[in-house]
Amino acid sequence: ETLRLQSRYCELLNVPLENLEAVKVTRYDRGEFFRNHVDPIADTSNFENRVATLFVYLNTCETGGETRFLSLPSLRKLEYRVGEKVCCLLDGEGDYPGVIDALNTDGTVDVSFDDGDVQLATPRSELRAYETLSIKPVQGMGVLFFPAFLPSSPMSRAFTKQLDRYLVHEGCPAVDQKFIHQQWVWPHRAQSHSEGR
Repeated sequence: ETLRLQSRYCELLNVPLENLEAVKVTRYDRGEFFRNHVDPIADTSNFENRVATLFVYLNTCETGGETRFLSLPSLRKLEYRVGEKVCCLLDGEGDYPGVIDALNTDGTVDVSFDDGDVQLATPRSELRAYETLSIKPVQGMGVLFFPAFLPSSPMSRAFTKQLDRYLVHEGCPAVDQKFIHQQWVWPHRAQSHSEGR
């Protein structure tokens, strides 16, 4: 069954089976969640990483369990004021939401992140306005996004791990039990490829 399903994904994405990681199914019980994260893997070699994420909700959740993208592009201009919501690039990766805590005399700002971390003296060039998007789990609905640039893209050299910084996301706390089917795709043979046997 897994091989048939992955074959359909290969058709959808126009990639060979070898480019897919092993399928993962995750269950979230009441109160469980997945903190904000990015899908590319930290320690990659040969300048490659996961370039596509496809997940399918296996059940409908009336309440809770949304997938929320936290740092989508915004046309809003930053005002650089205390209390303003911003996304911040951390050490060349991710793009994490937070709030400006202080404006420093050297032009930098201090940022408190939604997860409780703090970064002091952040250059303004690492901040931007953002929007969020929440997706409610509906059985059979698939979500496809591209968390990293292809190694051949000039953008892949501009960002650590070829990361598309706009795709930080999280699994919100489940109220109803939630099941999700996940599939990751690489530009070449996946580091954790499974023959599906």
